[in-house]
Amino acid sequence: MKKRDWLEVYVEDHRAEWDEHKAPERIWNGLEHKLDKRKKKGKLITLTVWKMAAVFLGVLMGGAMLGKYYFSNTTTGLDPAYATEMRMVEDHYSKEVGLKMDEARHHNLLDKDVKADLGQLDKVYMELKSEMLRKKDINNEELMREMINNYRIRLSLLETLLDKHRRFEDEKKHTIY
Repeated sequence: MKKRDWLEVYVEDHRAEWDEHKAPERIWNGLEHKLDKRKKKGKLITLTVWKMAAVFLGVLMGGAMLGKYYFSNTTTGLDPAYATEMRMVEDHYSKEVGLKMDEARHHNLLDKDVKADLGQLDKVYMELKSEMLRKKDINNEELMREMINNYRIRLSLLETLLDKHRRFEDEKKHTIY
């Protein structure tokens, strides 16, 4: 059995005496009035903080969008038509390379050496692209030719790898053991 505290014993013995006495009504009304004021004040402060945070976030996002628009269109000096053409070329070749990569992965043809070669080609491509953007000269035909050539080398590498795999699979099918 649990040993009881003297305060617990005293409260249990004298509970009936405490229940007889009621606090005056004016005390309860005063307490309720103070609690109501505190609740209203807390909600007001909370709503105000949230509103201020929402306004701040809206201004921040608007500034970021305006900054992106301003700096992307005015400081790069890129011809929008040429930039669109470059984007279309990149989309085309990246899609083609992606399809070949998926097929090579499916057949487990991407060994360490092939991955290293493709990684090196990616690195060279990113250097060419960053040079084009750094010079703010997307109209530079030589850089664009090199970037396209880089994609063509990647495609050629993957196509050669896939062709060898297909020939090996065909020979395996036609060989009688």
